[in-house]
Amino acid sequence: MPILISIGDDTMSNIEIYDILGNLVYSKQIVNQTCYKTVNLQSFTNGIYILKLSNNKYSKQTRLLINR
Repeated sequence: MPILISIGDDTMSNIEIYDILGNLVYSKQIVNQTCYKTVNLQSFTNGIYILKLSNNKYSKQTRLLINR
């Protein structure tokens, strides 16, 4: 189950995913890439996660619900 994330056209962006307890379960730094990144969530168990996207201009957080 992949998700497609729009990260803008900045030279460096960070994608972080935290579980509901605040543990970092995924982290990826994107440097000089396209505006979109696919993240495969197949190994994630059912639950609520926090997706954090950041670069030198902004930081955005949103909830992810995985329920298969």
